[in-house]
Amino acid sequence: MRTIVLENNLKLLLDIEDYLLLKDKNIFMTNVGYAAISVKRKNTYIHRIVFKAKKGQMIDHINRNP
Repeated sequence: MRTIVLENNLKLLLDIEDYLLLKDKNIFMTNVGYAAISVKRKNTYIHRIVFKAKKGQMIDHINRNP
């Protein structure tokens, strides 16, 4: 597991594969509290990238990790 530190010292915990994919991206917290990147001027949530979600697919990403 790897950690990316975000604004306000928030931490994003990722496995190695996802870390390598996202480590050089500008990750930020949205106003609704999700980590995201901007792709073509549209916010894309990190959990959708990690789960390789298709458009319209519902993602249950809460694991209660402390």
